Parts: sequence; structure tokens; C-alpha cells
Amino acid sequence: MIKRMLPSTWSAVIANGLNKLNRLIVVPLFFKEYPSDKIAYLHKLNTPPVELIFQRPITPYEGLPIKIKDAFVKFNDVSQLEFVARVDDCLIEPKYGWPLTHSRELIYDCFPYSRQNIIPTPSIFFSSKTKTRTFNEIISFRDIFEFGYWHFHTDILHKNYLLRNFPEIDAKVPILISKDLSETPYFKFFFERTNIFNHRDVVVQDDFLVKAKTAYFIKPMPHKPFYYQATSEEVSGWKGTASQTRKVFLNRGQHRSRFISNLQAIEPVLKKYNVEFVDADTLNIQEQIKLFSETALLIGIHGAGLTNMMFRAPQSMDVVELFPLAQGKFEIPPHYFLLAKIFGFRYQALLGTPYTNKLKKSFDVDPIDLDHALNDLCKK
Repeated sequence: MIKRMLPSTWSAVIANGLNKLNRLIVVPLFFKEYPSDKIAYLHKLNTPPVELIFQRPITPYEGLPIKIKDAFVKFNDVSQLEFVARVDDCLIEPKYGWPLTHSRELIYDCFPYSRQNIIPTPSIFFSSKTKTRTFNEIISFRDIFEFGYWHFHTDILHKNYLLRNFPEIDAKVPILISKDLSETPYFKFFFERTNIFNHRDVVVQDDFLVKAKTAYFIKPMPHKPFYYQATSEEVSGWKGTASQTRKVFLNRGQHRSRFISNLQAIEPVLKKYNVEFVDADTLNIQEQIKLFSETALLIGIHGAGLTNMMFRAPQSMDVVELFPLAQGKFEIPPHYFLLAKIFGFRYQALLGTPYTNKLKKSFDVDPIDLDHALNDLCKK
């Protein structure tokens, strides 16, 4: 009801607040935590992802605005976890994909990001579901962020590459995904038109509770170069002719959060450099692969559409990412900076104003700053 009555940004704020209260009051009363030492890890790696791309003490942040540089350094110093884990006699609830036990123990350490207070937890009535399906073995690809385009590539597709390293998990063991993910055009494309999923069977979980004698859980390392390179190579047949002059501004419409509120002020600058406007939401995945493989200069607001830069490889690209002057922790993340560095693309970032509307997350970009950045790139 909240989603229907309020804008998405308002409903997200309310939902996050309710999740925090639920974690504080409800979860301790109705759930326990599954002990970590009961999880059988087939693989576990804990490291800052940046160390997989650069050998320290190299500092690849030269030329970035100070605030962006500081945010990137702070983010990149945080270690991330990669694992392949096995749990026996396990349940997977349908709404979010949480793993848990018959005795109501939440298996936090097999569900990425699960310890964040804003992440929703299962209903206390999860076990009252009348529909169940039982499996001897299943590989859970359920993920709390499975619905997003960036997270699809980073958290879903990359599970397949990690899974290939473990032949002891039989090729006949099916993958579990959500109904919502199964209906996205990008999942359908990669599952039906590529070999990334290794022809495994897929179980689509809608409203049934999974009971598994053995369940496998996979979390790939963010920004592992091989993963993105493998995806780019997998779709090479859909790439267009690599232009050396095509320039694209990747816009985000006002129906989404984080958009430029003074777009009219920067339009003359973009036209000056013959930059075309594109909204990735209007393109199917094949069109996105073709377009971005042809793009030599990509300018974009921080957001999932910048993931498409991977389709430019192995050609060169210049990338300009536009950030609002955000104040919260990790609100200027280096996802696309690292992605650009993986492929050897030249990268610049510009910092806009603080949010002109905090709930819609709109912000202004200085036309003079943008002009200077594009002028520098076009001269090189």
C-alpha cells in the first residue's frame, strides 16, 4: 500500500525505517542466528577488491576531485568477502531468499549484505506457507539486490564464473532464482542466448518454501577483473562497429532517483561536443550492448547504466561520471571507477551540488566544470 500511495523515494525511506525497527524489536524475539562454524566453506576469500586490480602502493586516483578521491579510498580500503558455502538441512524462504533452518535460525553468513539494518528479514510466519518443494541439492542464486541491473551483473552473473571452479558440485544441481529475476529481459537474454549459466536447470521460486537436504550459497568478489572481462567476451557477437568518435550522455529520467535538475543548463555544453542523449531504460539488452560497444566517450550520472561500459572492451573509452555532493557514508562509491580501470579506460569524475531535492536525489552539475572536462578529453 505504501508503494502505491507514495513516490518510490518516500516509500524507500519508510521501508528502511521499518526494517531497522524490525531488526531491533521483532527479529531477536522470533529468530536465532545460525552458528558460523556449522557452515562448510568450499572457498573463502577476504580482501579489498582494489587489490585485485592494482598492486599497492600504486594510487590510481590522480586528477580526481578531493572529495571523490577520499570517498574512493575509504570505500576501497574495506575488505569484501567471496565464498562458496554448503549448508545441510536448510530452508530458503520465498520473499527475499533468506536461508534459515527448521528451528528458525537465520543463516546470516550465507546471505550477502544480510547484517545491514536496512535489509528486510523473513516474515515471522514464513513457515506457515502451505506450498513447499523439496530438493536433494540446490544452488541458491537468491540475493537481496537481485532485481537491479548493476547487481545482476556483479552479484548474479558472476556467481556462475565462481561456480565453475568447483566441479564437485554436480552439473545436474539446479540454480534457484526469484520469479522477479526470471522475468527481467536481461536475465532471459543471458540465460537463453549465452553459455554463462553452463546449461544448468533453473528453478524459479515464487511463493513456495524451499526445503533442501543440501544447499550451496555463492558470493563472488566485487570487481574481480576476470568476471567482467568474461561477460564482455561472451556477448562479442552482439557488439557493433567500434566508433572512435561517438559520444554518449547517459541520462536518468526524473521518474528515477538521482537525476540532474539543471539539465537544460548543461545541454548546450553536450551539444557543443556532439554528444547524443541516451536513456538506457528505453533500450533492450542487445541494443545496449551494441550502443556502448560503439561509444568512445561516455558521460553518465552515477547509476547502473554505467555498467554497460564493459561492452566497449577491448576498444578504448573515456568515461566521465557525475556525482551529487552526497553526505552519507559510501554515497560516492567507486564501482564504475574500478570497472573503468579494469578495462584500462580513461576516467574522470565531476562533483555536482548537494541534493536540490533530498528525497528525489536531484542535483545540479556546473556547466563550466563539464565543459572543462570534455575539452580536456577531446584534446587528448
